[in-house]
Amino acid sequence: ASKEALLEEADHVVLALPYSAGAHHLIGAPELRRMKPTATLVNIARGGIVNDGALAAALKEGVIAAAALDVFEGEPRLHPGLLDAHGHCRVNQGSIGREGHTNPPGNRVFRDVEDVAAPEGFAAAQDQD
Repeated sequence: ASKEALLEEADHVVLALPYSAGAHHLIGAPELRRMKPTATLVNIARGGIVNDGALAAALKEGVIAAAALDVFEGEPRLHPGLLDAHGHCRVNQGSIGREGHTNPPGNRVFRDVEDVAAPEGFAAAQDQD
């Protein structure tokens, strides 16, 4: 299947690939618009593969339901729009220096996907941090 078809059909898109010039902004506004409004995006790859500005806009506009990020563009600085995602974006806080790396980061992100996918679960996860 093509990337476009996968984006249109997937409930959850999980990115796990190395960064390269060809992978830079592999997921941007056009790709996010192809996703279901109920879909979640999980990035456990590298920062820069997702255009964080486009992701922040997509979350704000309800283009996709949620995102879970183990990595992001410009670490350790987080795009301000992702901070304002109103409970629809979960970030591995170890990436921004608020949590130690005592747990494998990928495990935390996968656990958080459930929280992001269900708004009531996300609120509970926020209270634990």
